[in-house]
Amino acid sequence: MVRRRIAALSHRTPKKSWDLKPTLRTRGTCLKSKPLFIATMASSQQVIREVSPDVEGVLNREVRYFGDIPLPLEAYNPFRSQYNSTLILSSLRRTVVGKGVDYLMALTSVDLYSLTLNFVFGEAELNGKVAVVSYHRLDGKLLNQGGKQLFLDRLTKEIVHEFGHVAGLRHCRNPACVMAFSNHVLDTDRKSKMFCHNCLQAYERFLVVEEV
Repeated sequence: MVRRRIAALSHRTPKKSWDLKPTLRTRGTCLKSKPLFIATMASSQQVIREVSPDVEGVLNREVRYFGDIPLPLEAYNPFRSQYNSTLILSSLRRTVVGKGVDYLMALTSVDLYSLTLNFVFGEAELNGKVAVVSYHRLDGKLLNQGGKQLFLDRLTKEIVHEFGHVAGLRHCRNPACVMAFSNHVLDTDRKSKMFCHNCLQAYERFLVVEEV
Protein backbone atom coordinates (compact mmCIF):
# COMPACT_ATOMS: atom_id res chain seq x y z
CA MET A 1 0.00 0.00 0.00
CA VAL A 2 1.14 3.53 -0.66
CA ARG A 3 -0.31 6.37 1.34
CA ARG A 4 -1.03 9.90 0.38
CA ARG A 5 1.42 12.52 0.66
CA ILE A 6 1.46 10.28 -1.27
CA ALA A 7 -0.98 10.39 -4.14
CA ALA A 8 -3.92 8.19 -5.07
CA LEU A 9 -3.23 4.81 -6.61
CA SER A 10 -1.99 5.06 -10.15
CA HIS A 11 -2.89 2.34 -12.63
CA ARG A 12 -0.67 3.21 -15.57
CA THR A 13 -0.71 0.86 -18.50
CA PRO A 14 2.84 -0.29 -19.29
CA LYS A 15 4.03 1.13 -22.58
CA LYS A 16 6.25 -1.77 -23.55
CA SER A 17 6.79 -5.30 -22.36
CA TRP A 18 5.44 -6.97 -19.28
CA ASP A 19 8.47 -9.25 -19.18
CA LEU A 20 9.95 -9.62 -15.73
CA LYS A 21 13.60 -8.82 -15.24
CA PRO A 22 15.44 -11.19 -12.89
CA THR A 23 18.36 -8.86 -12.26
CA LEU A 24 19.23 -5.20 -12.44
CA ARG A 25 21.65 -3.95 -15.05
CA THR A 26 23.40 -2.18 -12.20
CA ARG A 27 23.73 -5.32 -10.12
CA GLY A 28 27.18 -5.66 -8.63
CA THR A 29 27.14 -2.06 -7.38
CA CYS A 30 25.15 -2.94 -4.28
CA LEU A 31 27.59 -1.20 -1.97
CA LYS A 32 27.04 2.09 -3.81
CA SER A 33 23.34 2.03 -2.95
CA LYS A 34 22.21 3.30 0.42
CA PRO A 35 21.36 0.42 2.74
CA LEU A 36 17.84 -0.48 3.75
CA PHE A 37 17.59 -0.75 7.52
CA ILE A 38 14.95 -3.15 8.77
CA ALA A 39 13.80 -3.01 12.37
CA THR A 40 11.98 -5.64 14.36
CA MET A 41 8.65 -4.42 15.73
CA ALA A 42 7.03 -7.29 17.62
CA SER A 43 8.76 -9.62 15.18
CA SER A 44 11.78 -11.88 14.82
CA GLN A 45 15.32 -10.89 13.87
CA GLN A 46 15.71 -14.40 12.46
CA VAL A 47 13.03 -13.65 9.87
CA ILE A 48 14.98 -10.59 8.72
CA ARG A 49 18.14 -12.68 8.50
CA GLU A 50 16.44 -15.31 6.34
CA VAL A 51 14.66 -12.94 3.98
CA SER A 52 17.57 -10.51 3.47
CA PRO A 53 19.48 -12.35 0.69
CA ASP A 54 16.51 -12.33 -1.70
CA VAL A 55 15.63 -8.73 -0.86
CA GLU A 56 19.22 -7.61 -1.44
CA GLY A 57 19.33 -9.40 -4.78
CA VAL A 58 16.18 -7.76 -6.11
CA LEU A 59 16.74 -4.27 -4.71
CA ASN A 60 20.48 -4.16 -5.38
CA ARG A 61 21.22 -2.83 -1.90
CA GLU A 62 22.42 -4.12 1.43
CA VAL A 63 19.92 -4.94 4.15
CA ARG A 64 21.02 -4.09 7.69
CA TYR A 65 19.37 -4.79 11.01
CA PHE A 66 18.38 -1.53 12.73
CA GLY A 67 17.41 -2.95 16.09
CA ASP A 68 14.12 -3.35 17.90
CA ILE A 69 11.49 -0.62 17.91
CA PRO A 70 8.46 -0.93 20.20
CA LEU A 71 5.01 -0.78 18.68
CA PRO A 72 3.62 2.75 19.12
CA LEU A 73 0.75 2.59 21.59
CA GLU A 74 -1.17 5.27 19.73
CA ALA A 75 -1.34 3.05 16.64
CA TYR A 76 -3.39 0.33 18.36
CA ASN A 77 -7.14 0.26 17.79
CA PRO A 78 -8.76 -1.89 20.51
CA PHE A 79 -12.07 -1.99 18.67
CA ARG A 80 -10.40 -3.68 15.70
CA SER A 81 -7.56 -5.47 17.49
CA GLN A 82 -5.33 -4.05 14.75
CA TYR A 83 -2.64 -1.41 14.39
CA ASN A 84 -2.98 1.66 12.17
CA SER A 85 -0.16 1.46 9.63
CA THR A 86 -0.19 5.20 8.93
CA LEU A 87 0.42 5.99 12.60
CA ILE A 88 3.30 3.51 12.61
CA LEU A 89 4.85 5.42 9.69
CA SER A 90 4.59 8.63 11.69
CA SER A 91 6.42 6.95 14.56
CA LEU A 92 9.13 5.66 12.20
CA ARG A 93 9.69 9.14 10.77
CA ARG A 94 10.43 10.40 14.26
CA THR A 95 12.77 7.46 14.81
CA VAL A 96 15.02 8.16 11.81
CA VAL A 97 15.63 11.81 12.75
CA GLY A 98 19.32 12.29 13.52
CA LYS A 99 20.15 8.60 13.11
CA GLY A 100 21.92 8.87 9.74
CA VAL A 101 19.45 6.38 8.28
CA ASP A 102 18.18 6.97 4.75
CA TYR A 103 15.61 4.17 4.62
CA LEU A 104 13.94 2.42 7.54
CA MET A 105 11.39 -0.36 7.31
CA ALA A 106 9.68 -1.94 10.30
CA LEU A 107 8.85 -5.63 10.09
CA THR A 108 6.00 -6.68 12.35
CA SER A 109 3.87 -9.70 13.16
CA VAL A 110 0.78 -7.71 14.15
CA ASP A 111 -2.24 -7.16 11.93
CA LEU A 112 -2.35 -3.78 10.17
CA TYR A 113 -5.12 -1.65 8.73
CA SER A 114 -5.45 1.79 7.19
CA LEU A 115 -8.23 4.36 7.10
CA THR A 116 -9.38 3.11 3.70
CA LEU A 117 -8.62 -0.63 3.90
CA ASN A 118 -9.67 -3.17 6.53
CA PHE A 119 -6.23 -4.73 6.40
CA VAL A 120 -2.92 -4.07 4.66
CA PHE A 121 0.22 -6.13 4.16
CA GLY A 122 2.23 -2.94 4.48
CA GLU A 123 2.40 0.77 3.87
CA ALA A 124 5.13 3.10 2.65
CA GLU A 125 5.86 6.76 2.25
CA LEU A 126 6.04 7.50 -1.47
CA ASN A 127 9.42 9.05 -2.33
CA GLY A 128 10.11 8.97 1.38
CA LYS A 129 12.23 7.23 3.99
CA VAL A 130 9.98 4.85 5.91
CA ALA A 131 7.78 1.80 5.42
CA VAL A 132 6.18 -0.97 7.44
CA VAL A 133 5.45 -4.57 6.44
CA SER A 134 3.37 -7.07 8.38
CA TYR A 135 3.66 -10.82 7.96
CA HIS A 136 0.54 -11.47 10.04
CA ARG A 137 -1.45 -12.56 6.96
CA LEU A 138 1.46 -14.05 5.01
CA ASP A 139 1.89 -17.24 7.02
CA GLY A 140 1.44 -20.25 4.77
CA LYS A 141 -0.46 -22.03 7.54
CA LEU A 142 -3.36 -19.64 7.00
CA LEU A 143 -4.09 -21.49 3.76
CA ASN A 144 -2.96 -24.90 5.04
CA GLN A 145 -0.32 -25.02 2.34
CA GLY A 146 3.24 -24.06 1.60
CA GLY A 147 5.44 -23.77 4.62
CA LYS A 148 8.57 -21.82 5.33
CA GLN A 149 9.63 -21.14 1.73
CA LEU A 150 6.16 -19.93 0.75
CA PHE A 151 6.21 -17.59 3.74
CA LEU A 152 9.65 -16.20 2.86
CA ASP A 153 8.67 -15.73 -0.80
CA ARG A 154 5.58 -13.78 0.22
CA LEU A 155 7.53 -11.65 2.65
CA THR A 156 10.22 -10.88 0.07
CA LYS A 157 7.56 -9.67 -2.35
CA GLU A 158 5.92 -7.39 0.20
CA ILE A 159 9.23 -5.91 1.34
CA VAL A 160 10.30 -5.25 -2.25
CA HIS A 161 6.85 -3.84 -3.05
CA GLU A 162 6.88 -1.36 -0.17
CA PHE A 163 10.44 -0.27 -0.85
CA GLY A 164 9.39 0.25 -4.45
CA HIS A 165 6.96 2.87 -3.17
CA VAL A 166 9.74 4.48 -1.13
CA ALA A 167 11.70 4.65 -4.40
CA GLY A 168 8.79 6.45 -6.06
CA LEU A 169 7.13 3.54 -7.87
CA ARG A 170 3.35 3.30 -7.87
CA HIS A 171 1.11 0.29 -8.29
CA CYS A 172 1.55 -1.56 -11.56
CA ARG A 173 -1.24 -3.07 -13.67
CA ASN A 174 0.93 -6.03 -14.61
CA PRO A 175 -0.39 -8.77 -12.27
CA ALA A 176 2.98 -10.56 -12.38
CA CYS A 177 5.01 -7.50 -11.36
CA VAL A 178 6.06 -7.16 -7.75
CA MET A 179 4.51 -3.67 -7.78
CA ALA A 180 1.02 -5.07 -8.49
CA PHE A 181 -1.45 -4.36 -5.68
CA SER A 182 -2.32 -7.37 -3.52
CA ASN A 183 -5.87 -7.41 -2.25
CA HIS A 184 -5.42 -10.98 -0.98
CA VAL A 185 -2.49 -13.20 -0.15
CA LEU A 186 -3.27 -15.22 -3.29
CA ASP A 187 -2.52 -12.06 -5.31
CA THR A 188 0.88 -12.02 -3.63
CA ASP A 189 1.39 -15.66 -4.57
CA ARG A 190 0.55 -15.00 -8.22
CA LYS A 191 3.05 -12.21 -8.71
CA SER A 192 6.81 -12.41 -9.01
CA LYS A 193 9.33 -10.89 -6.65
CA MET A 194 10.81 -9.07 -9.68
CA PHE A 195 9.98 -5.75 -11.31
CA CYS A 196 8.42 -5.73 -14.77
CA HIS A 197 10.24 -3.94 -17.60
CA ASN A 198 8.74 -0.51 -16.92
CA CYS A 199 9.04 -0.69 -13.15
CA LEU A 200 12.62 -1.91 -13.44
CA GLN A 201 13.48 1.10 -15.60
CA ALA A 202 11.90 3.41 -13.01
CA TYR A 203 13.81 1.73 -10.19
CA GLU A 204 17.10 1.95 -12.09
CA ARG A 205 16.50 5.69 -12.56
CA PHE A 206 16.06 5.90 -8.79
CA LEU A 207 19.40 4.13 -8.30
CA VAL A 208 21.15 6.59 -10.61
CA VAL A 209 19.69 9.61 -8.80
CA GLU A 210 20.55 8.03 -5.45
CA GLU A 211 24.24 7.87 -6.35
CA VAL A 212 24.45 11.51 -7.42
